[in-house]
Amino acid sequence: MGQDLSNWYTAGTAAKQLSKNSNRHIDPAYVRQLAEKGLVETLPLGPRTTLYKKEQIDNYIVEPRGVKAGRAMHTRKIDRNEVAL
Repeated sequence: MGQDLSNWYTAGTAAKQLSKNSNRHIDPAYVRQLAEKGLVETLPLGPRTTLYKKEQIDNYIVEPRGVKAGRAMHTRKIDRNEVAL
């Protein structure tokens, strides 16, 4: 009758898993930010309890600050050079 919750993490458990994946401390507030940005599916259980999709958390690695932005800038630079040729 009830939903299978084995495929979901709480914010605290998700943060521990992200910390393990990323080799650095991840706060539960960061998990909530990922959900707000739509990067992780959520399952609201009540007004104060939300669960986070286990499969998505298990596959997510938090990179050091600025790495993704730097990679995006490099990609744009390469794209501009190809257009200029």
